[in-house]
Amino acid sequence: MKKILFFPLLLTLIFVSACQQDDVKPKLPFGETIGKQLKNPIFLNQEDLKDRSANNCYWTEVPAGSEDALQTAIDNTCEHGVVYLKSGSHTELSTVSINKSIKIIGEDGATLSLNSGTIQFPEDPVNYALTMDPGIYIKDAPSTLIQNVTIIPSNGNENGNGSTAILINNSPHSAVMQSQITDFQFGVVIVNSDQITAMFNTIETAKEEWYNELILDAYGIMVVSGKSIYISQNDFSDAVMGVWASDQWGTISNNAFHDSFIGMLLCLVPPYVIMPDGAVEGAPTPAEGWKVRNNDASDNLTVGYLVIDGAIKNTLTNNTASNNGTYDIELAGDSYRFGYLTPRSIKNSVVVGSANGIIIKDCGEGNEVSGNATMVDTSVDACD
Repeated sequence: MKKILFFPLLLTLIFVSACQQDDVKPKLPFGETIGKQLKNPIFLNQEDLKDRSANNCYWTEVPAGSEDALQTAIDNTCEHGVVYLKSGSHTELSTVSINKSIKIIGEDGATLSLNSGTIQFPEDPVNYALTMDPGIYIKDAPSTLIQNVTIIPSNGNENGNGSTAILINNSPHSAVMQSQITDFQFGVVIVNSDQITAMFNTIETAKEEWYNELILDAYGIMVVSGKSIYISQNDFSDAVMGVWASDQWGTISNNAFHDSFIGMLLCLVPPYVIMPDGAVEGAPTPAEGWKVRNNDASDNLTVGYLVIDGAIKNTLTNNTASNNGTYDIELAGDSYRFGYLTPRSIKNSVVVGSANGIIIKDCGEGNEVSGNATMVDTSVDACD
């Protein structure tokens, strides 16, 4: 009988850090706790899961070749139940809405085509907003899991690119795992959701569009607002920014950032994210207290790791980088490179491990760099 790799993530989420206060820094970030648990996965097969439920709506199976069946399956699945996508193609012609805690798990080979709107071509490169038009909208649904699904756009422009694959809003303790997300402008967007986990995913965004200067934004994961986010062991490519992280106390570890404009960005998301209900969202704080460690950034057009726009007290440890167009790591000063003032980075720490030749430019205030790094002479290459 075929086995499903089913991590014990959602089985324990409601018990972890339930009483954590937003204004108190946690002693152990939620994601690190989950990361330790994931080192010892358990295996459950389909019959096991069925047998564990006394309610026949716990397990809902969607056969291959389905069209607009996923939404119906979600609606008919019990809270904390499983929607199982059989191997093969599945197409949804409108946004899939998730408003309760469930698990969507794909059998190996399950491909989900989503209608997520078309990519955005801004007429004004400075004064414009990002309208979220998600293929999957997880709202008010804590502890939701999407696992082992290939996700592609079913619509889009002539190049086949869609807008937002997954939007997570007010749904703490949720996760996107072991999935491949391809050809969307935005892979995963996180808003008002603490303790989100993204692991073992491959996310490729709409490179052709930004590379040809048709769009300004294309992100693998964008953390607008959410504390203690855990992003680990993913592969990000073909993005304007592989990960754009705001808010506090997250962890970015063991990821690959490559073939993008900027590999990874610690910054402030401005209030320009327009939600499906018309609300405008932005980050409550610049990136603060993030742990960025053991990642690799290579072959990006500009910077491998960029710390900017008031990012404060973040630590970058034992990261590697190579063949990036400008610098491997930049701790930026006051800058207008994005068309508006982004304040300097403050009191960040970079610890270079065993990697050789890491090129670092520090234009911020009170930052510390230790280890075998090649520091840029800012009297020759001025800060901007």
